[in-house]
Amino acid sequence: MRLRKSLWARSLKALRRGSQVVRQRSAKPLFAGSIPARASVKDLCRALTDDIPSIVSRWLEYVDREPWSKLSEADRLDDLPRFLTTLFAELGAEDNKAAVQWAFLDAAATHGDQRRRLGFGYDHIMEESALLRRAMWGFDELHRYHVHDMVKVDAALTVGLLASLRGYAKPELMARGEWNSSLVRLATDWGSLVGS
Repeated sequence: MRLRKSLWARSLKALRRGSQVVRQRSAKPLFAGSIPARASVKDLCRALTDDIPSIVSRWLEYVDREPWSKLSEADRLDDLPRFLTTLFAELGAEDNKAAVQWAFLDAAATHGDQRRRLGFGYDHIMEESALLRRAMWGFDELHRYHVHDMVKVDAALTVGLLASLRGYAKPELMARGEWNSSLVRLATDWGSLVGS
């Protein structure tokens, strides 16, 4: 019984020390010249915008295989920089709660349409989306204290995927007269999907 009490007491002390260390570390800035540990989604989006070249480079490494390797670099990249720029600009905007994210939806839908014209399937668009998430989440130092905010960015990537898939299905949606209404629904649902 005495052994259990002393073991419990030591565990409790270690737990208290550990929580003090965590509090001390979380009060420090993330890394020099970057965003503070208590930054907003706007600050995170600004930092991610600065990292777009690195995100794109990393993504290009991930898709350096078939079927993407058969494409020209311009076709492989398509409009990824505009997609990311509009994503971060619109997600980080002060008044994004009521805003319609048309530039972002257009970039995503245009990408889906381009992939279809190139003969890619839904599975390739889904895989590209997963690889883009991997490229963005790969910057551990940048996101260590911003998991909640990165969840919003990740949710916005899902909206982008939905818009890309709508762009892919554009001929069928237009034939049924649902193209505009499908994008309007997606824009209307932005807040609930992204959690703003």
